[in-house]
Amino acid sequence: MADLLIAGPDGRGILGKLTSANLSDSALPDGGCVQSGVAHVRSIILRWDIGNLPAFHLLVGREYSEGVWDALLHAGHEFSLAPFGLQTYQALQSGAAV
Repeated sequence: MADLLIAGPDGRGILGKLTSANLSDSALPDGGCVQSGVAHVRSIILRWDIGNLPAFHLLVGREYSEGVWDALLHAGHEFSLAPFGLQTYQALQSGAAV
């Protein structure tokens, strides 16, 4: 499995363009998960917030990960979605300003 992380206030809006799953706080609280298609790929969506920042882990088969990645970037274009690396992820987890 590949783990793709969507973190930030627009994550729900980006994923909403690619899945029919209900990602509202009441349907998918922090620590919850749901199986759903994301960009027509069977996926597990795990909500695991980083502090107060909404975050969604997308678990997909490795053979589909590049296609899902491309679909996420395309869907996130209007939200100015940008990839981030391990150093930024670690800073987010520690609560440091990024």
